[in-house]
Amino acid sequence: MAWCLKLQLGFWGLFGLGNLPLAVPIFGTLGGAFAFAASRAVFGLLTTSLVMPLFRWVRTSPRSPVLRVTVVLGIISLLVVGDIFLSKSAAPRFGLTEANHPIQLLRPGAPFLRVLIYGTWTVAYFGFFELAKRRWARECAALIEREDRLAEARRLTAQLNPHFLLNSLNAVLAEKNNPERVEAITQSLADFLVFSLRQGSGLAPLGTELKALESYLAVEKIRFEERLEYGIAADEAARAAAVPTALVLPLLENAIKYGQATSPVLLRLEVFARLDQDILVIEVANSGTWLEKGALSGEGIGLANLQRRLELFYHGLARLERLTHSAGEVRLRITLPTSSTPLLT
Repeated sequence: MAWCLKLQLGFWGLFGLGNLPLAVPIFGTLGGAFAFAASRAVFGLLTTSLVMPLFRWVRTSPRSPVLRVTVVLGIISLLVVGDIFLSKSAAPRFGLTEANHPIQLLRPGAPFLRVLIYGTWTVAYFGFFELAKRRWARECAALIEREDRLAEARRLTAQLNPHFLLNSLNAVLAEKNNPERVEAITQSLADFLVFSLRQGSGLAPLGTELKALESYLAVEKIRFEERLEYGIAADEAARAAAVPTALVLPLLENAIKYGQATSPVLLRLEVFARLDQDILVIEVANSGTWLEKGALSGEGIGLANLQRRLELFYHGLARLERLTHSAGEVRLRITLPTSSTPLLT
């Protein structure tokens, strides 16, 4: 595991560097001190690597804590004994003996310092493992939360498409005695369905949806004839911005539904999009008056779904609001950041 490698290299690397200042006065030369410190660090690295499988058993064993602690203490004892044995064997090669060693704690047969070294390594081992386990648990929780959010976003997006399809089929039925109009409506509907079937629940350029909404509005224009006027205005920067799919459609459906019910005769629809520094602003306006929730039978789910999807993607950084504008007009605005990556990508 990566954290084991980092622990081994980090701990014994620091141990070797820490030995250098102590070894220089003993050996008198930097070369001799470095050889001694390096040999101590390599020995520690090798021996602790060998006992890691035992420590892994201690971590995963269902045995009692007393038994596992006993095993750990036994392993530390073996490491200390092995270190003392190697130190006594290697000391003559460095010209050191128990008698002439100037630092008592570093003498080949001194056990205290070795208990401290391997005890510290053991604490570091289990501490690193606990940190790695907690990090892994956080990453798993974040992944599960993200997958749950993606699943909810897919479900909410899927609820929008049948809603639009029903509206479009009603338009076809309304013109069933006019073959030319039925053909035009069907072609526009087919163009929009191609877009709808290709979209996912993630991000896409805003311009892709705006182009598809031209087909959507063409269906409604044939249905309403002179009673509908519409326009879509968006600069190139706004069209290129990556946004959640089906972002404008629920606003447009809402504008047609409630605008038709409250406009005197002519229903005017306007869609604006602009990029203001790193904020994307989208507005959908319709003639008519605002109706509170529940004022019409068969109330749709588009705006509620859109509000929830914005929350899933942006965690409060995006806003959907109704603007106070001129009399006889209803205007809804979406603002969302483009400088930060949405949470669901």
